[in-house]
This record gives sequence, C-alpha cells and structure tokens, in this order.
Amino acid sequence: MNWIKKPFALIGFSFFIACFIGCFLSQKQSVLLLFGFLLLSLVSLILCIKDERFRQLAAVFLCFSSALLLSVSVLEFKYNQALEAVGTKKQIEGTIVSEARTSGGSYIYIIKTERIGNKEINIKLRLSRKEPLYGELYDKVSFKADAVYALERKDSKADSIFLGAYTYGEIKLLPAEARPVLYYISQAREYITESIKDSLPQKTSGLMTGLMLGDVSGIDSSLMDEVRKTGTAHILSVSGLHVSLWSMFAYQLLSRFKRRFASGLISILFVFFVVAVTGFSSAAIRAGLMLSVFYLGEMMSKKAEPINSLGFSLFVICFINPFAATDVSLLLSFSATSGILLSSGKINEYAAALKAKVKVRVIKIALGAACTVFLISLAAVVFTLPVSVFVFGGISFIAPLCNIITLIPTEAAMLLCGLAILLSPFAYLSRFLFFLANLLIDLFIEITGLLSKLSFAYISVSKTVLIIAAATLPICLLLRFALLRGKIQTYSERKVLRDKSLFKAFLASLMVLLLGINISYMADFNRLKIYVPDVGNSSAFIITLNGRAALIGCGGEYNVPNEISSRLYRENVRSLDLLLLPRANETESGHASEIIKKHSPKYLFASKSVDPVMFIHNEKIESKRSDSAKIFLWECVLIEYINNETLSCAKISFAGREVLISFTPSSEFNSGDGYSNADLLIARSAYPKSLKSYYFEQVILSADSYKLGTQKESQNNSKRPVLMTAADSGIEIGITNNSLSIKRGD
Repeated sequence: MNWIKKPFALIGFSFFIACFIGCFLSQKQSVLLLFGFLLLSLVSLILCIKDERFRQLAAVFLCFSSALLLSVSVLEFKYNQALEAVGTKKQIEGTIVSEARTSGGSYIYIIKTERIGNKEINIKLRLSRKEPLYGELYDKVSFKADAVYALERKDSKADSIFLGAYTYGEIKLLPAEARPVLYYISQAREYITESIKDSLPQKTSGLMTGLMLGDVSGIDSSLMDEVRKTGTAHILSVSGLHVSLWSMFAYQLLSRFKRRFASGLISILFVFFVVAVTGFSSAAIRAGLMLSVFYLGEMMSKKAEPINSLGFSLFVICFINPFAATDVSLLLSFSATSGILLSSGKINEYAAALKAKVKVRVIKIALGAACTVFLISLAAVVFTLPVSVFVFGGISFIAPLCNIITLIPTEAAMLLCGLAILLSPFAYLSRFLFFLANLLIDLFIEITGLLSKLSFAYISVSKTVLIIAAATLPICLLLRFALLRGKIQTYSERKVLRDKSLFKAFLASLMVLLLGINISYMADFNRLKIYVPDVGNSSAFIITLNGRAALIGCGGEYNVPNEISSRLYRENVRSLDLLLLPRANETESGHASEIIKKHSPKYLFASKSVDPVMFIHNEKIESKRSDSAKIFLWECVLIEYINNETLSCAKISFAGREVLISFTPSSEFNSGDGYSNADLLIARSAYPKSLKSYYFEQVILSADSYKLGTQKESQNNSKRPVLMTAADSGIEIGITNNSLSIKRGD
C-alpha cells in the first residue's frame, strides 16, 4: 500500500495505535515514551532533507507523538481533575443523561456533573442507588453521595466515565426547562425497544433488540455464549453492518429521484440519526463517519477511498477521547473493516477465478457470491483474531462458516423488524413483518445453537501464546527477505516473493498458534484457578478446574454478573456446580438472583441469614441453608465455610495448598480455628486485625479504588507484595502439584 497516497490512513492508524498503547501506560511512562517519539520525529525530519523516503516514517513518529501528548493531557487535565473529587459525603449537582439500568437490585444512571463538593467539575459520573429516580432524561439532580470513587476499568474510560458514586439519601429532582434533540432521539430508541418487546417472544425479542440497538441486556446468557462461540457476536455490536444497512437502504431509495446532492445530504443526516438512536457507540460512530465521507464524495461526484475514510474516522474518535482506543466494539469493528478492505483485491481475484471455471450462469452467480461472503468473513475473523484472544481469551474456528450461513437471515431480520416498526400504524402488515423477522431470528438461534456444540467450535488461548504467534509472522518475513536480499531484481519477481513469503509466514504463525494452544491446554489440565475480579468492596471468587466451576459470593457493582459470565466463558466452563452465598449482605449476595437465572447452578449453598424466598423461587436447584459446612468438589477440592457473629470466612484446599477468604475485616481468627494456617489470604475491604501476627505467602485485598495505597499497611504479613484488585483489574491464583502462581490483570 502506498501510504503517501492515503494520508488519512497513515495518520489515523498511527494515531489510533499510539492511543491504544497509551491506555496501558502510566502517566509517567507515557511522558517518557512521548519524549522518545519526539526525538525520533526530529531525527527522521532531518533525514527527510537528504532522503524523501523517510517522510512516511517521520509522519508516523509525529502522529505517535501527537497521540501520546493528547493522552497525557487528558490524563492530567480531565482524569486527574476528576480524581480530586474522590471521597465521602460529597454534594453533587448535575443532569441525568441516560435511562436507568438495573443490576443486582440497584438502579444505575449516568449523571453529567456540574458541581462536586465545592468545585465546578464537568464530567460523566455513574450513580448507583437502591430506589429508582422518578424523573426523565435531562432533568437536574442534586444529592449528597455517600461515596465517590474512581472507575479504573478501561471500558468506563472508553465511555468517558471516570467516577462512580452511590447514595442512600434523598435525591432532589428539578424538571428540565427545555429538552435537547437527543431527548427525543432517546424516546425513539425507547419506542423501538417497547415495540420489539410487545411484538416478539421474550427469547427472540432480546436478540432482536441487540441486533437493532446493540443492547444485549435482554439476551439469555446461554444464548449469548452460543453467539460468542460461533464468532457472530459482532452482529450485536452496532457498527458498519447496522449503520450501512439502513443508510444505504435510504440512499438507494432517495437516488431514484435523481437528486444526487439532496440524496447524499439526507443520507448523512439519516446516518447520524441511526448512530444517535443506537447509543453513540464508538463502532457506530466509526461507521457513521466512513459512510458520511462516502456520501460527501457522491455529492461532489468524487470517489472516497475506504481505507482513508477508516483512518479519518479513527483519528476523529481518538482525538475526542483517546481512551476510546480500548473500546471492544471499536477494536472489533476496526480490525474487521481493516481486514476486509486490505484483502478486497485478493478476494475479488479468487472469486473471479472461481466463477470463470463455471459455465452455468445461475451457479456462477451463486458460487461467486458464496465465495466472496466466505472470504470476507475469513478476512474479518483472521484480522479480529488478536482482539478476540485479547478480550475474550479464545478463538472461534467455526466463525467463517457460521457467518456465511447467518449473514443474510440476520440482515433480512433487521430490515423486516425496522419496516414493521415504521409501519406500526398498519397493524396487520406490521404483525406479518414481525412474524417473518421472528422466523429468521429463530433460524439464527437454531444454527448458532447447533454449531456451538461442535467440539472444535471454540478454543481458549492465552495472551502469551497469541503474542508469540503474532511475533512469528514478522520474524519469518524478515528472515526470508534477509536470505533472498539482492537475488531478486524485477518488480514482478519481488511481488511474487512478497505474496509467497506472506503466505508462508502466515502458515508458520498459524502452526505456532496451534502448538501453543495444545501446550497451554496441557499446562492448564488439573490446574485449579481462583479468579478474584475487581468488584470493589465486595466478594466474588470464581473457582475453575477442567471446564467446571464454583462461585463463592456474587456481590459488587452492576457489571459483576457480566464479569462472572465473561470469566466462565473464557475458561470454557460447561457447568456451574456450586454457588455459595456466605452472607446475606449485598457485598456477598447482591447479584444472586441474576446469577442463578443466568447459570442455573447445580447446587446452592447459603447462610441461614439469606432470604428464604430465594430457595422457594429456585426449587429445582438442590440447595441447603447452613452457617458452616465442608463441601467436596470434583473429588479433589475441599471448601470449608463458616459464618457467625465473630467469624465469617471460607478456606479452599487443593493439591497441598490452602487459600483463606475473609468476608469481613472484623472476623476474629485464632490459631485453633483451623482457618488461619493457610498459604494465601484474600480479604474483603481490609486486612483483618486479628491476623496481624500471621504471615502469608501472598495477601490479596478486594477493595474499592479509593483505598489504593492502604495495602502497604499489611505488607509485613505477606512474603510477596500485597495486591489489590482495584489496581490490577482482577487477579488469578493458580494451584497445581503443590505450587502456587499469581497472575495480575484480567
């Protein structure tokens, strides 16, 4: 690719990659890297004077420098300023900018703040409370937050939400004097959601809402797992498929009036309406910007270069918010679109060659279309492979086939559903269209359900294996070009060498990946993993072994059920065998109903203090209520548990190692209780005072981010540095053959 002829592709891609790297660095590391790239920029600019071939390199270094400078500026002037508001009993004034979302018995709202405490701070804040707000979007609110804390998760930063807060007190509501246009767009979104719920069965309505709006909250967890395993989860991320489907439909309709400028302008307005209705996700904005550039080209009778449009959209998104570079939907959308655009030439060549071998016109068209769809899907799967492993921890080998089969039904279902909503005044016609859409969605569910059950459909892969496999590709290319340097003279010979080298390097990388998967699988066999997610000042511990799982506690913030589901999915868990609810408190049992509904545990064990109504509603699950027990799992794991007025804890024993979990810092341990002699301690909120004289190989604290730094107080009780979930976004403990390992980060 000649990057000089595609300047926005060079600028946008470089800017995006630099922002992505910056999201994983501290402010100090970003500053050091910034100075390094500024130096490289200066050197490359000097070299440009003598040799113009360095222009592209200079442009890349300047883009990296600009992106890192922007990242550092946002950290310093927006994020760090937001952190100054962290604390307790803070008076907050602001505006409601999102509809309520329920999770774990709490109502979640996004508030655009105007004042926190005595300072004017204009940021987005996530508010959690037990009672709903009886107000509307863009109403003013005023309340005293019991606590304001930092949100360290990258998905929150990608949405420009830096702070979280909760309150048990009264919230004053003041109706908005005038509501912006976005209010009426949100009303349209709500109307679409309600229309789908009223017209389709529960199972298909949740999926259809996800298809139309990207809202996956109504999708059954087992169905969501099937969708992920078959590599079709991208259809639920509002991106190019959704935006282009509707805008091109509108553009083709308007083009019939032979008014190029008016058709393009109306299509651009319609694009941004669709982006707004679907919630302004980064992926949707990317698609909207690309399509807007295309329509502008049509209005001026000029052809837009797709790869340039992609670079332009990435630059705009990351310029507005550099943290958006880690948004999962944007990463998937960007990598898939890049793969399709970069491979389009070869895809057309292969499709044309295949069609040339067939004489019958109908078969030729059908075969060419099937080949094109398959190769496009394959290109998207290959290019999204690093993102899939990085985010979801695995690869779907059935994805190309499943995408070919389901692409047309899902597109048709979206169009039919949209038309049914538009034609809702014509009741009979609308119902008929909803009926057809429902049939197509049922077909999609049946296909994904069938293919997801194949043994090779989905395989877990570690990030280390991915890095090694990815590094194999450039290493093989460099070695091959180094060995053949000077032997190839003509342009055609170099082109053939490049294609062959790329193909062989890709095969070598694929072989390394498959070898790494096998080695990882063997290494993880009979390895007990205890995952401690970042759930704030709460308890949720996921225990997995050879595709089976147990869960101790399920408290925490609104995202905990998704965190648990994601982990079970990543570990390729086939069944949740045990759910242990050690206390009735929200910190241990807040999401119990949701977890039971999503994962149907085989056995439910709970403290006597837990609401008995939960057992009445789940009679089919084998259950027991007790404040002490010894539970044997999988013939090799022992879980001991106790909960009384003075002591609340659990101990996990496996392969000669013991892990102690303390559910409250006030627990009174002593040498004769059989619990305090463990190798590792996991403590909620703070280190227990009664264990001050004890020494552990490792201490892990599950606490809110505002407690960062307090782990130093218990360093004398730990052989290794004390870890805190808020600082590491989750911690994994591995136990095998009497050895214990710790892995930081999700």
